[in-house]
Amino acid sequence: AVLRPMEMTSSNGAALALQADGSVLASGAEGKTVYTLTADLPPGAAVGGLRLEALTDAALAANGPGRSGNGNFVLTELEATLQAPGEATPQPLAFADASATFNQGSFDVKTAIDGHKTDAVNGWAIHPKGSMDQTAVFVLKTPPAGGGRLTVRLHQNYDGKHTLGKFRLSTTAQTAPLNFGVPGGIISILAIAPEQRSPEQKTALTTYVQTTDPERAKLTADLAAARIPLPEDPQITAGKAALATAEIPVPADPKLERLSHDVELSAAQLKAQRLTAAQDLTWALINTPAFLFNH
Repeated sequence: AVLRPMEMTSSNGAALALQADGSVLASGAEGKTVYTLTADLPPGAAVGGLRLEALTDAALAANGPGRSGNGNFVLTELEATLQAPGEATPQPLAFADASATFNQGSFDVKTAIDGHKTDAVNGWAIHPKGSMDQTAVFVLKTPPAGGGRLTVRLHQNYDGKHTLGKFRLSTTAQTAPLNFGVPGGIISILAIAPEQRSPEQKTALTTYVQTTDPERAKLTADLAAARIPLPEDPQITAGKAALATAEIPVPADPKLERLSHDVELSAAQLKAQRLTAAQDLTWALINTPAFLFNH
């Protein structure tokens, strides 16, 4: 059941506006903040858990759902209290577990219920999966029954930018284990006759099924695994190595290289026999005793 707050405040002065679908859109002032939302539950209403939908919106940077430049946010801590009918003091609600459609590294949604509401590097974040809707569910340890005034506080202490831009809170009477449920946007599309749905609405339905159907997810993973190239046969690898070794040129024999050079010189001398003869004659004369004695 979508929670429609009767009171909404932000400690940093940001404006929180309730939308027709029960979502809340933040605008205006930025900075570390606590969103406080209060709503009355019907008499006898049981609460087994809370659902927080972080929603995209064209009014946000990168379409949100956070207010940072890349659409990310950090929910440092989620707190909730319930003031039962006839009770003067609200009682804190303890959470047993939390799960999300996506967690950013060490910013797991489970750290958003660990009591560290002032720790800047703590809580739930979604980078690099911004610009798309994300959902978290929080399971209560002891589900209260009987209705009353529910107050939810969303602590956001990472910095002045990473705050929720658009979100929606819901309660459920179901107890653990909880699933993420069907998003409100999908429910509204399903309420429209198929032939009257716009191309964008049909695309949204298709995308939702593709990303949430467990059988499709399994088949997609199997297909990806099947497309991974098989490792090369060891014998082929060894054959390639042997071929590469065989293709290395054999070094020439030094004696053969010297003889080849001598042949080249002889061939050059044969092409200039008169010059060769003159050189030989000159060399012989220079080395005679008479020449050496006189010169």
